[in-house]
Amino acid sequence: MYPVEYEAFRSITVDDILPVGEEMQKLTDAINALPVNIKTQIIDIMLGKMEIHDNQMDIYDTDGNIIRTFNLFDINGLPTTDSAVFKREIV
Repeated sequence: MYPVEYEAFRSITVDDILPVGEEMQKLTDAINALPVNIKTQIIDIMLGKMEIHDNQMDIYDTDGNIIRTFNLFDINGLPTTDSAVFKREIV
């Protein structure tokens, strides 16, 4: 049994969320057209770690180097160090 908030998703199939046929080819072509450095950075962001300290979040590449740092803010625009992050801005 799923929690109530997930009941609506029980009937979704893979075909509902994955592009098929021509749409899949367009997506594949768009990804292949990206410069290699962009593809590498996407992979680093997806596979690297993220760490929050003070009111900043550092994103690391797969070699452990910081590739992006963001300042974190709450809903009122104040710097935040807790789990109530509402917005991030690149440093």
